[in-house]
Amino acid sequence: MATIYLIVPAAKRKEWEHRILELHERSNRSYLEWLCEPPRKGNRTALRERMDRIEFLKAMGVDQFDFDAMPMERIRFYGAQMQRLRAAKFRELKEPTRTLRLVCFLKLTLMTAIDTAVMMAGKQVTRLWGEAYEKAKMLQAEHSRSRSDILTEVFALVDDDDLSDAKFRAKVRKLKQGKTAPQFSNRAAAARWLLSEPDSAIRPILAEVQKLGLDWEARFPADQTMTLIQELYATKANALPDDPRIQCPKGWQFIVQGNDRERASRALEGATLMELRKGLRSGAVFIDQSERFRNRDRLLISQDRWETERNRRYTQLSLPLKAEAYLDRLCESLEYKLTLVERAVSRGEIWIKDGTIHLPRLKAELPPEDAERMRTAVFKQIGTVQFPDLILAMDSHTGFSAALLGRPAHSEQELLRVYGAMLAHGTSNDASAIALMMPQVETSQILSAMHLFEDAGRVRAANEAVSSYQRQFPISGHWGDGSLASSDSTSLDVYRDLWNARLDPRRRIPSIGTYTHLADFWSIVYDRPIVLGDRQAGVAIEGAIRQKEIQIDQLAVDTHG
Repeated sequence: MATIYLIVPAAKRKEWEHRILELHERSNRSYLEWLCEPPRKGNRTALRERMDRIEFLKAMGVDQFDFDAMPMERIRFYGAQMQRLRAAKFRELKEPTRTLRLVCFLKLTLMTAIDTAVMMAGKQVTRLWGEAYEKAKMLQAEHSRSRSDILTEVFALVDDDDLSDAKFRAKVRKLKQGKTAPQFSNRAAAARWLLSEPDSAIRPILAEVQKLGLDWEARFPADQTMTLIQELYATKANALPDDPRIQCPKGWQFIVQGNDRERASRALEGATLMELRKGLRSGAVFIDQSERFRNRDRLLISQDRWETERNRRYTQLSLPLKAEAYLDRLCESLEYKLTLVERAVSRGEIWIKDGTIHLPRLKAELPPEDAERMRTAVFKQIGTVQFPDLILAMDSHTGFSAALLGRPAHSEQELLRVYGAMLAHGTSNDASAIALMMPQVETSQILSAMHLFEDAGRVRAANEAVSSYQRQFPISGHWGDGSLASSDSTSLDVYRDLWNARLDPRRRIPSIGTYTHLADFWSIVYDRPIVLGDRQAGVAIEGAIRQKEIQIDQLAVDTHG
């Protein structure tokens, strides 16, 4: 609160408070509820709606204040509390909670809206390229068919003995005039040509992306083209100047340097948009008001802080200050490991063929003689357990329903709603199907309870309660002590128009990923949703750090190449 009072004047805070409670002219709801609406689809209309929210927040001046002194975790925590609040409930809040939630909500909403707009634009660029590539396939197929037809006609002319050489040549020349030579060296070049056609969707997307306040590093390849495009937009010019010094990626060069200067302008826009998409993913392009696409120096430790803490941080990691010393250590380890490999080869334990290390096939270990008897005895002692009884028993021992509700349940009916919502989220059934299994509750009640699971903090607390209870049993300690964990992503099928849905690379089905961390005692200690196609190293490290159950020393992941 002290930081907010110092940064944001009281008059501006009052203005924000009155503004978000006003009615939105098109939706006839308060601006607070309008800002909380998630994007429904990933098309250009949805992108324009995100941009409307960004422009509204910028018009209020939210982007003019520097909130770097406030930890992002606290901004996210207080801002999320406003996302489930109606306008009437907001009016009932007291100070300082009222101002704290309001300011954090506006800042978080601006950052989230920018991140969403960038990801939606990236999805549309990918879709445009995919459609152009498919059209290029069709063009290639049509060209092959037309050439085959021409050869058939030529062969028919050859078989005509009454046709003179002069008439034969005239007919072949006529066929040649109707035949256009291959215009592109490969399919990607044809796709680029199609993207530079008139009425392309590239310019509207690029125009929206430029409004986000992009900045880029000096080595960014599209630095000059971005400046040139901004000048073209300012002068409302449709043709690109005939300047051989204009730089663009090699694949687009044959269009940008062509005679058609209007097509060259559209091609330069397409090349720039592709480079921007790559730059935003790599960090070469950044947006100050974003959370995910901020400058890398702001995402990491500041340069001034790094200079003062550098030696201490290296000491904590047991690393030398110079890279040469670290490389020497790695080389020594490599030499030792290669010596071990050489010894194993000489003993015949492994062999090397065609540059590949081969191991002898492992033989399956026979199970202990009494394993089946012990398994039967264990399950006989457990007996038959009904699933509802299991849920009630686990809740009585762990109190996960209280963690989800934020308080103990007031009635049996309220408990049943929580259980029904949990089953609806955790299975492939919807609220209606669960209501048929539980005649005591209505579909609307289960739908209402399902909103409890939108609070990630409560779900995390409930999961930690169950995981902690599991660790109390001696058999969990036999499985593992929690120092080792594994993590991986799983695809969940979603509606194809969802803005953050991506095609699963194997199944070719619209999906969204969930990235889970599984401890060595067989308990999920962390999970979070991810967009398919993004690199997973960051979420793997994040889960190992954010989970509070265990001290993970080693995390097993797949390498993704």
